[in-house]
Amino acid sequence: MPEFYILRVFIIDMNIGEQLKNLRQQNNYTQEQLADLMNVSYQTVSKWEWGIVEPDLQTIIRLSTLYRVGIEVILGLTRPQRNERYDELDLKLSELEKSEQNYERAWDILRDEILAHPDDHTLYLRLMNLTGFRHLCTPERVEYLIMLMCWLERTCHDNDRLWNAYRFMVRICADCGGPRYMEKAREYYNKLPPMRDVREAHARFVLSGEELAHQHRETLFLATDIADTALRLMLPEVLTLPTLTKMLENDTFAPYHPQLAPLLERYREVFMV
Repeated sequence: MPEFYILRVFIIDMNIGEQLKNLRQQNNYTQEQLADLMNVSYQTVSKWEWGIVEPDLQTIIRLSTLYRVGIEVILGLTRPQRNERYDELDLKLSELEKSEQNYERAWDILRDEILAHPDDHTLYLRLMNLTGFRHLCTPERVEYLIMLMCWLERTCHDNDRLWNAYRFMVRICADCGGPRYMEKAREYYNKLPPMRDVREAHARFVLSGEELAHQHRETLFLATDIADTALRLMLPEVLTLPTLTKMLENDTFAPYHPQLAPLLERYREVFMV
């Protein structure tokens, strides 16, 4: 279990047992089924829900993962309280970044917030963004972010957040440099989905020379191949046909000419051009 789960300040506005019962019923578990999943007796589950015994922090974390909700949901942390916390944090960071330009102190504050609220994945992204944007990529900080990334992969079920984190970490690790961090940068790069200005846009951080040029050619060919399907009924003679023709005339794409030539012929047959 990561060390940053040691600290936690809880603000509770409802009975934990009542919330645990609601979550169990919403997920269609009996007390016996939940007890098996949590490796406890069903009497223990009953005691949680009656408020006789409160689960420890590690158990709450496991329950939050099982139910795919944040710890604050189990604890009844209300949205107004969360908003107030974010407002205070934003004000504090704004003063440090804009007035004093004390980015190192801002980094420490965000790290402390993660220690206090380890289930809040938004804080992870904010810390990664600050690290990369302000070039705070020391080995110590990057190692900490790698640890956060490992936990994020285990607990976050939001692909958009994961992809954003991978994008930040590609830049951060590449900025830090060195064999270990370049290897991590490539690892995160490979986890990004292709296209949509996600993985390919970050190729320059982990690739170079002929390997980078090859990636650019692959990207262009893939985009053109997708266009073959998506633009068949949408002005292909205006958009795709000239692109294919130019790629076949350019020696840069010579390795792809055997694949491009049949594609061009197919267009000509379909649209009689």
